[in-house]
Amino acid sequence: MPVVYLSHRAIADPRAGANLGEWAGLILLAGRYEGIDERLHADLIDEEWSIGDYVLSGGELAAMVVIDAVARLQPGALGDEDSAEQDSFSQGLARLSAFHAA
Repeated sequence: MPVVYLSHRAIADPRAGANLGEWAGLILLAGRYEGIDERLHADLIDEEWSIGDYVLSGGELAAMVVIDAVARLQPGALGDEDSAEQDSFSQGLARLSAFHAA
């Protein structure tokens, strides 16, 4: 099972989890304050992901963001089969009008 470290060092990439459907599971490793012990990093981590360029006290919130992003891609999670494909951020951009009143 792949181990993904949620890190401030990685570059946020919305395609990072593109192959999640091929994995039987996933372990999210969330560091605290200054991250994780480098020995773990060298021996355990398969991939390193970031959810953006900002500071959190720990990786727990980042893990929740990843879990939500993965869950919404599961069949039936959104109610409409095409919703995930039609989301504006699936093309790399968030639609401004979706978040701000006109």
